[in-house]
Amino acid sequence: MFTLRRKGKHGLQLERVLQKGGAHEVTLYLFTPHDRGTLERALGGTKAVPDRWRHGFRMLGLPAEDKASLADTSISLLSPHYEVLCGTWLSRYQASIDHLRQRFEDSDNSEEIVKRALKLSENLARRLRQFPPESKAQLSYFRRMDIYFSWYSEQFFLECASKPQFSNLGEPYSGRVRAYLAAERQYRERQGYLADFRGSPTQVWHRMALYHKLLEHSVVTKTRTTDLWRATYRAVKALYTMVIMTLFTVLIFHTIRAVHRLTITLLIMIALIHALRDYLHDEMVNRITGWLLKGRPLARTQILKPLTDERMGAQLTWFDYLPQAGLPSKVRRNAGRGQIGEEMQTVLYRARLMLEPKALDQGHVQEVVGLDLGPLCELVEGGQKRLYSGKIGEAMQDGVQAHDIERQHIYTLLVVCAGPGDPETRAQRWRVTLSGSGITQCESREADWPAAGG
Repeated sequence: MFTLRRKGKHGLQLERVLQKGGAHEVTLYLFTPHDRGTLERALGGTKAVPDRWRHGFRMLGLPAEDKASLADTSISLLSPHYEVLCGTWLSRYQASIDHLRQRFEDSDNSEEIVKRALKLSENLARRLRQFPPESKAQLSYFRRMDIYFSWYSEQFFLECASKPQFSNLGEPYSGRVRAYLAAERQYRERQGYLADFRGSPTQVWHRMALYHKLLEHSVVTKTRTTDLWRATYRAVKALYTMVIMTLFTVLIFHTIRAVHRLTITLLIMIALIHALRDYLHDEMVNRITGWLLKGRPLARTQILKPLTDERMGAQLTWFDYLPQAGLPSKVRRNAGRGQIGEEMQTVLYRARLMLEPKALDQGHVQEVVGLDLGPLCELVEGGQKRLYSGKIGEAMQDGVQAHDIERQHIYTLLVVCAGPGDPETRAQRWRVTLSGSGITQCESREADWPAAGG
């Protein structure tokens, strides 16, 4: 199943871990209060997935007890094995810390979360720093990772300390956090890392973001995408032009043979035929292409391992806008109140991944689906409304209060997924509230979905 978390003001990110090879499918239904024309102006047509929607994969590695240590020289002395191994360690650590960050805000047991985060941070620090590499290239990679890990772990504990829940921690745990942060600062001074932490907060943030981008290069998969819509469009365009020009040439040939000479009437007719062909050309090609690709995938993507370019699998992608009547009944049941109407459209995104078993030789694979809802936030009308309230019997001037009301749109996100060996599909649902300034609320709701075997 997926974990949903916020990304900035406008973004949502769905994450899950793939542990088996075979066919994995995920379908996203975004129930909206808009008609098709409004959605096409905001997100684009159905010829491609929205530009700011992302679907990617990263190598997450195996848990520590199942993974070789850097003490094994067959691993530590070779590239890209060293970079991949350390990169997967960092990826798994970040995924665990992000999960703990979400739990910390909603959980009453903050001590257990901090205890778990300390254990993860101390274990990774020990494994990463126990056997530093000797080669110059690997040492440069190690330095960037060491600096980024030290900064990232510190940011998590400082963020926890800024929350009201941190005051509920007992002295042993809060003392352990202070000791860990002090030890990290002393370690940076010994290693000569302090220069990377100097500057304004903005400068430090962007420097660490750059380090993270460089470190991700060894674990984020590469993709080679074939746009099936564009390829089909070009083929239809070429075939349509060939047929029309053939018919036009035959018509001109027989007309000239019949009249034996060019006349003004014949020239005008030729000009009108040309004008009609140009007028209908794009519309006809689009209609024929849409008919051929109706229900078929828009793109085919090859998934490749980072650094080595070995094939990990292939993915097919669909994207469309569907009316409520065109959805299965079990999907319509999850639309939510106020989002069932003839004009209201549902954004459909589907991806089918065929993951090769050998892709999991070096660990699990993390699947990430990023949705940027900024264009939908822009559809919320600007300005604010006011709600007035007052108490009867009081002076009107003193008793009336004005409350500013921010306009909002409510969406429902339904995620249906299936994996190899699953007897039935599984579903998750969220209620997402958007305003002109971004996502204001995102709540998990129970999905009305038939259980396996039911």
